[in-house]
Amino acid sequence: MADAQPAAERFGRAGAETLTWLQALGPGAWQRPASDALGSRATLRSLVQELVAHDIDRTGQLAQIRAARRAALAKGGDPA
Repeated sequence: MADAQPAAERFGRAGAETLTWLQALGPGAWQRPASDALGSRATLRSLVQELVAHDIDRTGQLAQIRAARRAALAKGGDPA
């Protein structure tokens, strides 16, 4: 079982960079047209909402990995 710490640290750094960028946006930017990586059109607000949902999912996955690793260690098993 892989250690989730490096992934969690990268995730945290990327999230901090995104928050810095979002905090610099003006109020009108949230309704501005935007497109995702596939070219779908939406507002910036809706794309950020999708990003948040994705981040919540990934945070849950990291928490599950960490919990499984701790459980394996507590039982004296090899978490690798």
